[in-house]
Amino acid sequence: MAQRSLCGETIGAEATSAMEQLCDDLDIDCLELCVSLLDHDLKGDLFESAVVGFLAAIAVDPIKGILKEAYHFTPTLSGFIKIAQMLVIQKAVVGARDVPSIQPADLLDEMRLRFLINGVRSPFSWASQLRVYGKKVRDSTTCLGYISWSDDGLSVSYKGVRHLDISVLRDFVRDQLEKAQAQLEKLLLLHP
Repeated sequence: MAQRSLCGETIGAEATSAMEQLCDDLDIDCLELCVSLLDHDLKGDLFESAVVGFLAAIAVDPIKGILKEAYHFTPTLSGFIKIAQMLVIQKAVVGARDVPSIQPADLLDEMRLRFLINGVRSPFSWASQLRVYGKKVRDSTTCLGYISWSDDGLSVSYKGVRHLDISVLRDFVRDQLEKAQAQLEKLLLLHP
């Protein structure tokens, strides 16, 4: 009879097998819970959804007491989306294992059409659309503190360069553009 130590106590092979079965059952129940949180329609108040409420709660910057900037929150949304996809794949594999006549791909397609595509009223679709919007905001704005205008609007500061008036700013941008064109010319154009 095999002996195994669990939390300082020695248990036999039968108890070990029973514990492993309980752990497997708990894993499957957790998987079912996680997928069921993704598999419902968002109607009425969005924040009645546990997933939307969770995403809203982690969007708050605890130090500043405001919502996180788009460039800080979109990676969190990407992580949520990727984990949700992996959980659905796991559910398809487990479901196909339980019913051998069903293919995992069939279960995956059915769940994907029900709640993993854009255009449906699901938490996954909501998070995916929010991530797309956040990426647009992130890609079209500068980080705070890089560019600041003076109160009169006639001079600008950028990173380490301070108080450029409009004509100096124009010259600065022109010089940067010329440097970039020269570097691209060296990289991309073939010389005789």
